[in-house]
Amino acid sequence: MRVVIADDSSIPRDILRQVMKAAGYEVVAACANGAEALDAAKRLKPDAVVVDISMPVMNGDVCAKRAIAEITPRPKVVVCSSAGQDAIRKPLQALGIRFVSKPYNKDRFLSDLQAALAEE
Repeated sequence: MRVVIADDSSIPRDILRQVMKAAGYEVVAACANGAEALDAAKRLKPDAVVVDISMPVMNGDVCAKRAIAEITPRPKVVVCSSAGQDAIRKPLQALGIRFVSKPYNKDRFLSDLQAALAEE
């Protein structure tokens, strides 16, 4: 599965890239903000876009909504968020956007990610 990832913090972004590659995902772009991720997703047509919720330039929620609306074929979108962000989660879940929790625990993250990507 080809994936674009985005996190504004370089250490979590690198960890996410390493964990996903080790699990067999092809990380085609690792971006520092939502605008970069959206641009990469438009160019590279990944199967999935995995973004952090809070980023500069373009937040993950905006990137997620635009990816669904602007990219064909539509990628699966997963947003990584901390607890306490229910006001953002509920409207995005209504659009079919899935969530995984931060901070990352490798096994739980991969399990949550696989479940999110398997949903239709």
